[in-house]
Amino acid sequence: LASVIPDVATLNSLFNQIKNESCGTSTASSPCITFRYPVDGCYARAHKMRQILMNNGYDCEKQFVYGNLKASTGTCCVAWSYHVAILVSYKNASGVTEKRIIDPSLFSSGPVTDTAWRNACVNTSCGSASVSSYANTAGNVYYRSPSNSYLYDNNLINTNCVLTKFSLLSGCSPSPAPDVSSCGF
Repeated sequence: LASVIPDVATLNSLFNQIKNESCGTSTASSPCITFRYPVDGCYARAHKMRQILMNNGYDCEKQFVYGNLKASTGTCCVAWSYHVAILVSYKNASGVTEKRIIDPSLFSSGPVTDTAWRNACVNTSCGSASVSSYANTAGNVYYRSPSNSYLYDNNLINTNCVLTKFSLLSGCSPSPAPDVSSCGF
């Protein structure tokens, strides 16, 4: 797998492929990606996005952000103790490698800088919010705890189960999210 996407056009094409897998679109396969239900499941959304990249010959990192996070979806506010999305490397028009976050649950118009993404995770119009830390990991990391322990979901068993359980949900309710502890690894 290539670790760097060759150009902006390919980056935007991959973003559109990912966005087209969103639940509620006619183009989504099963399980669809639950971008329209931001309450929970970011770990599963990120893992499914990585799978789409891999199917196209690319790999990525992930960025985990921790803290008292609050984000606005445009219609409601959500609160998280952590959030994760894929972090891709690509060559800009000058041939310089840059990194961007892909997270259609917060940015439906395209990839953004990791700074812009973290700032969206501390939207103070949703209440007091702060980032305590953030970390980049390899793309195969499914979950990273703040104390640096890892979970992996190499066969996408948990990923697909979580996405299926949340596939019919949209907006900011129910909150808390339905229990997914039955989704094994």
